[in-house]
Amino acid sequence: MPPGQWTLNPGNISGNTTTTIINTLPAGNYLYNVTNSFGCTSSNAVPVTINTVLGAPLAPVVTVTQPTCAVSTGSVTITNPDPNLTESRWGHSRPIPLEVIWAFLPSHALIAQAIGGCLSPFTYVIMYPQPVSPSMPVVTITQPNCTVSNGVIVVVSDTTGLTFSLDGAT
Repeated sequence: MPPGQWTLNPGNISGNTTTTIINTLPAGNYLYNVTNSFGCTSSNAVPVTINTVLGAPLAPVVTVTQPTCAVSTGSVTITNPDPNLTESRWGHSRPIPLEVIWAFLPSHALIAQAIGGCLSPFTYVIMYPQPVSPSMPVVTITQPNCTVSNGVIVVVSDTTGLTFSLDGAT
């Protein structure tokens, strides 16, 4: 800034220091010049562009397939609504293809990051371990006899919450 009193335009910002900070500018393009206390204006305008703030991106769409008794690993399908996003997991970032499938066991916190650095809300993926098949129950059979015309089956299991079936019927 010039020595003495000055005015910075646009904005009609006045001062008398050799440096000034303007931190209230909305997004847009500006051509700044300075007028000193004698009314002389700088001959060259300085172009300044203030970018608009980029909002947080949408979180990727996450579909989780949990492990089953027959398949030991689960998978996560991520569908990316914006090809300019990156995926961040445990501090590592990489571009997200429009759709990707991961097969893994641990849980993950997924976020999308826009090019400007804004982050989407977290999508926390919980991957459960493979379910364990129950142990076989103990079966005791009482055959029919002269006084009892029907046989009896007693099923005893050490696990609660089971459903039993005989020949596929529950």
